Amino acid sequence: MCGSEEFCIGDDKIGHFFQQGHLLYELENALKREFPTWMAWDIVEVVEDFSSSTEGFQLDEDSRTTLRLLGQVDFYGFGRTSPLSFQGAWGGTFGAARSRPDLAANRAGWKFWQQFLSKPWEFRFDICNFINKEWLEPAP
Repeated sequence: MCGSEEFCIGDDKIGHFFQQGHLLYELENALKREFPTWMAWDIVEVVEDFSSSTEGFQLDEDSRTTLRLLGQVDFYGFGRTSPLSFQGAWGGTFGAARSRPDLAANRAGWKFWQQFLSKPWEFRFDICNFINKEWLEPAP
């Protein structure tokens, strides 16, 4: 229950929120270090495209080139590896399990890590600040 709204989400969304959200946060910071003159929206575009590719959506060729140039990133829990190794990791390479709600949870988790790690001593966690209707799977 978040205010007057009730959300019934799959428990996998919590994993997307924390784990994949953190992956996006680490990728964002690696891109900022490697390409310091890039505009924020250019980095966001690559991170969003990467997130989609982990869920079985097609990776844009420009993003693929950027990730190739970036090389390996030290992803917590995964060690140093290429972001390209995560393509289709959770959604299937051919998109059988493509899920926009998974992407919404990934994106919300990315926002969480940005906020939490910018001022951890001040941060007060409330999932209601991040969850929304985009997390809901469509009814069969």
